[in-house]
Amino acid sequence: MSPDKVESLYESKGNDIQKLMTMRSLTGDSTGAAEAFRWWYFLSKSKPSITQENQETLASVTAENALEAIVAKAKMHQIVILNEAHQEPTHRVFAAKVARELKKIGFNYLAGETFRPNIPQQPGYVDTSMGFYLREPMFGEFIRNAIKDKWNFVGYDVYPEGQNIADLAREREFGAAQNIILQIFSKDPNAKVFIYVGYGHARKEPAYTDEKTYASLAAVLQHRLGVEPLTINQSDMFSHGEKETDNPVYRKVLERFPSSNPIVLKKTEGEYAVLSGRPGYDMEVFHPDGTMLSETGRPIWMQKAAGLHALAIPSELLPKDRRRLIQAFHVEDGPNAVPADMVMVEVGRPPKALMLPAGKFRLTYEE
Repeated sequence: MSPDKVESLYESKGNDIQKLMTMRSLTGDSTGAAEAFRWWYFLSKSKPSITQENQETLASVTAENALEAIVAKAKMHQIVILNEAHQEPTHRVFAAKVARELKKIGFNYLAGETFRPNIPQQPGYVDTSMGFYLREPMFGEFIRNAIKDKWNFVGYDVYPEGQNIADLAREREFGAAQNIILQIFSKDPNAKVFIYVGYGHARKEPAYTDEKTYASLAAVLQHRLGVEPLTINQSDMFSHGEKETDNPVYRKVLERFPSSNPIVLKKTEGEYAVLSGRPGYDMEVFHPDGTMLSETGRPIWMQKAAGLHALAIPSELLPKDRRRLIQAFHVEDGPNAVPADMVMVEVGRPPKALMLPAGKFRLTYEE
């Protein structure tokens, strides 16, 4: 395909492919979401590379367990901000583990980009009206466990209206920061807050200068509160199902530090390495590659990272023709609940297993 054709497709279809990534993820199809990313990667203009600085840094760093390192650093901070790639359910699996450990050391507010503004501070169960991205099963499980751990939930995101994209982006960050301050710190100045965001909202650079220039949520909060948040990037260093479309730095790190758990890289001077080329993060998480399929027909991360167990779909729920979406819900959840898992089953193809946590479930289907 000619460069002109590739560029034309990127301009016309790039945004649609990014939306497809997310929608496939929301239906429990992380493999399909990864496939859509690979399409987007093929069309994208800029692709990551290994710089000389990366090479020099990699020669001297050591690997640490990411969860343990984050919790150790969090003890010195009042605010922890972790990001995600919106199409990647393993990021929610990791975020749930971070939340559980932060709760143990005194963090008590969970603010999320996905939460609707008037989310109950302590909801009874997770349902689809609480926010868009948490309709994805692993996000739902993250929030389900956070409810059990009695976090105080805060929705803060704003969606300003207008024509100028730069103004809208800036106003969104400022509005989000203001809502967090009003809902949390104006009432509880000593609150310890875990904020879960998408992508660059967690960056402390560019630093806040004034309300006419762009600064992310993390940078605005740091300026207005005088408190430096701990910011963590996990939206770059993970597998997309094919080595050719993974960040080459990510692959180098996995070769040097093979691990079954997420890791961070520590420099000799004590700080942590951020190799994605995105300044403003204190730490960067490297996830193990769990995209390979197991005998269940589902990615191995569902067993290894999420600790889920396979359940064969009962024969009476299998479709007689065409296909069905099989969903499993926690029996204790009420109307509009988020599925614990869902899988598409098609006539003529071996059915994939449902992957579920411990508990009791009711199974339903949609034609």
